[in-house]
This record gives sequence, C-alpha cells and structure tokens, in this order.
Amino acid sequence: MKRSGHTRTAAAMVAMAVFAWVPAASAQAVSGIVDVEADGAVRLYFPEPLPEHQPVYFQTPSRSGKPHCCVRVERDALEDIAEPPAEVMNAADVPIAAYRLKTPLKLKLEHGFSGLAMSARKVSANGAFALKGAGSQGVSRTRLCFGTEGMNVIGKSAKKVSSIYQSFGYGVDEAPKCNKKDLKDMNEASKQPQ
Repeated sequence: MKRSGHTRTAAAMVAMAVFAWVPAASAQAVSGIVDVEADGAVRLYFPEPLPEHQPVYFQTPSRSGKPHCCVRVERDALEDIAEPPAEVMNAADVPIAAYRLKTPLKLKLEHGFSGLAMSARKVSANGAFALKGAGSQGVSRTRLCFGTEGMNVIGKSAKKVSSIYQSFGYGVDEAPKCNKKDLKDMNEASKQPQ
C-alpha cells in the first residue's frame, strides 16, 4: 500500500508524541564531599561533573554534631565554582567539579562540618559514614574514612570506583580510619579514567 506524504508525516508525529512522555533515565550516582561553613554556606566537591537533572543529597550535622542524612536539593540550586580549592583532590589526578549552594542553609554552627554528598535519583543513609544511592546504572555506595591529615570519600558501583580527598592541613585523629579495603579501592580509583 502506498502512503502519501501527509500520512507518513502524521505517523511520525504520532510516534514522537507517544515517546515524548517517557522520562529520561537518571544518570549514574556520583559520590562527593560536602563542606558546611559555620554560617550555613555549602560547598560540594565531586570527582566528575554532576548530571544536569539529578538531585543532590548531602549530610549535615545533627545537634550532637554527628553526620545526619540527608538534605536534598535540585541540581539547579547549585552554581559552579570556577576554581576549586587546592586542598580537594581527585584520586585519578584530574580536575574536580566544585559547586556552591546558591542559598545558605538556615543553620548556625560553632564550627564547620565536612561529610558525604551524592548525586543520585534517591539516597539513604547506610550508617553514619556511608550513603547508598540509586541511579540508572544500579546502586552505588559511598563511604568516608580519615587519613592522617584529611578525609577520603570512596564511591563504588558495579562498574566504577571513584575517590576524592580533602586535606584539612592539620593532623586528624578521627574515626573511621582508612583500612586495607579503603586503600585498595582508592588505588583502583586512581587508575580508572574519570
């Protein structure tokens, strides 16, 4: 059966309308660091740029100062930081992605706070020092451990290991300390392309 040009155009328009409502899949989860200043200003650091339309979750301190999960913000609530601070580094020795929350949190702290952040479709706590996130490529897990002078954040999914480090510039005696498994994962992250 021969179709006219109008019939083919109409069929193509119907096909586009049928598929237009399907939401785009969320991207892979990305693990990172959150810094909350005493005045509520928030900065976030990740080993790679964040997906445009995926929310970001981050820990804040509870009243007792322990990590609490999680504040959720939309990606458009963040603005890029052009020059990330030198004290935050990617294990793969490539530039990190840094962001600032446009509106500070209504939170007053005696001291600043550093903790975990994750961009994913959905995030939940997996203990005080770990997060679990769901993305289009399955579940990712993020954990932190302290070295001698800073904090390491390790992200792990079925396909990828990432790591980012923040130097505090002074000796740290915090738990959990990095163990052999953490060191192995950080070494693997340093060999993977970001």
